[in-house]
Amino acid sequence: MSMHPDVLVPFIIVLECGEACMTERLLKRGKTSGRVDDNLEVIKKRFETYHSETQPVIDYFLKKGRAVLVNA
Repeated sequence: MSMHPDVLVPFIIVLECGEACMTERLLKRGKTSGRVDDNLEVIKKRFETYHSETQPVIDYFLKKGRAVLVNA
């Protein structure tokens, strides 16, 4: 992954939460928020997108020692 040369990101904060816990939270939110996209099918797609697009960015910053992990 290449970073834009004009952007300096000193570190990132990664909120860690397991998929089972996150699924439970999102399904619960869907019951009260009125959001139709808080369903199991869409949540699974969100996780797929996270793993393919976000995780490589996190891995990059972890490798550089510039990621702070927070148990969420």
